[in-house]
This record gives sequence, structure tokens and C-alpha cells, in this order.
Amino acid sequence: MSSDRKRELMPARGSLPSWPGSPHRRDDGARPCGAPTLLRLLIWLSPTYPVGGYSYSHGLEWLVETGEVRDVATLVRWLEDLLAHGAGRSDVIFLAESWRAVASGDRQTLEGVAELAAAFAPSAERRLETLAQGTAFLAATRAAWPKPELEVLAERAAQVAYPVAVGVSAAAHGLPLALTARAYAQAWVANLV
Repeated sequence: MSSDRKRELMPARGSLPSWPGSPHRRDDGARPCGAPTLLRLLIWLSPTYPVGGYSYSHGLEWLVETGEVRDVATLVRWLEDLLAHGAGRSDVIFLAESWRAVASGDRQTLEGVAELAAAFAPSAERRLETLAQGTAFLAATRAAWPKPELEVLAERAAQVAYPVAVGVSAAAHGLPLALTARAYAQAWVANLV
């Protein structure tokens, strides 16, 4: 590759890359997503954010004990299945629908998504996981980064599912949906690994 081509592809010193599909650029043509956007998502979806994600394995320990997950290949297949067909996919859908409801100011749809996300947990353990993490995420985010849109969920008598809390928070803070969904899915898998 020529040095001119390398310079063309390299971002200017102190700037972020903005090629199509880059997490630093919104694909909808709106303003670029800079370091503050990315930093907020990294903080929110970090293992150190106080949601207790480390407490839940999504059944991975049992699968290791039974031998269904026994090496890297079987772990990768299991994670891919969860993202394509299981809770990872469902969570990203609930996150996106929550984000869209807040972005359009549709409180009724948001309430419906929140109820469906809570009901969608197929077991008591999964329900506890998503509701405890979502409620903790919402409490921490409201305390550190308050926004009126977050109060809609806080008014609910029930707990809030984790992807709903993340979706609402991202929309309330103007974080792009595509980047938020990718960051959530990556953090979700990283927590399991």
C-alpha cells in the first residue's frame, strides 16, 4: 500500500475515524459520534457499572458441567446461538424498540415494550437476571446522568428489564441506536465469556 493511501485511511491526529460502518459515525448521515458518545456507552456497559452482571451466567456453568460446552468451539457455537436465536437477540430487539419509543415520544409503546420484555423471560432465573440488572442500571444512570425520559421507567411499580433500561437511557441521551445495540451485544457476550 502506498504511503499516500495509508495517510488517506488514517485519521488526523486527535480525530476519530469515520469510514462507513465505523462506530464513530452515524450511518443515518447525522453528525459523527465522537468520543463522548463512545465513552458513555463504554462506561454504561462496562463490567464495573453497578448492575451485578457478573452474578449471572445465563446457564453457562450448567452447560460446562454437563459437557455441552467443553472447549472454545462449543462455547462459540453456544454464544452464536444465543445471539442469533436466544436472549441476546431478544434483548437487542427490546433495546431497539425501547429506544424508538423514547425517540418518538410514544409512552404507550414504551410501556408495552417494558411489559413484554419482563414477560419474555422464560425462567425465574432469567427474569431475575434481566429485571435486577435493568433496575440497577436505571438507578445508577438516573443518579449520574438524570434525564426526564428516565423518570417514565422509574414511575413503574415493577422492575425494568435490562435492555429496556439501556435503550431508554441511550435514546434519552441522544446516543445512536445502531452503536448502542452493537455495544450492548458485545458487552452481553463479554460478560458471559
